[in-house]
Amino acid sequence: MSHPRDEETVSGSCSDSELERPDINIGYIVGYLLLLEAVALGAAFLFRFILTRWDVTCSFELLHLVSVIMVLLPTAKITARLTIRIYQRYAPENVRRRCVCTPSCSNYALMALEKYNFFKAFRLIYIRLTRTCRGSEHIIDYP
Repeated sequence: MSHPRDEETVSGSCSDSELERPDINIGYIVGYLLLLEAVALGAAFLFRFILTRWDVTCSFELLHLVSVIMVLLPTAKITARLTIRIYQRYAPENVRRRCVCTPSCSNYALMALEKYNFFKAFRLIYIRLTRTCRGSEHIIDYP
């Protein structure tokens, strides 16, 4: 539930606190992305093989796109969390301090992804980023 914060507790908000800069394992990220791409390419080649057996022609780019979507859907929460952690690590301080909410928008997104399925979490994150966290009034809003 969203509600404005009183003045004495606003001093502990994001603008005064130390920003979290999580450690990022670049090897993990590169390995993860290469694995996803390898699985997607393998699936695209398999689709192409099956479709040629049925005398169906289709561009490899389309098959690759379908394969990437099929690979990303089951791993969407992992990919989203990884993207948020990269943002938290490398986004400039002036960008990260624009958030007037508690918890910060990136921490809210991580909480929502942990608590809900990907689609509900994505909807909550979208609402938070586009509606709730716009303006100058400090808001407390947990997923």
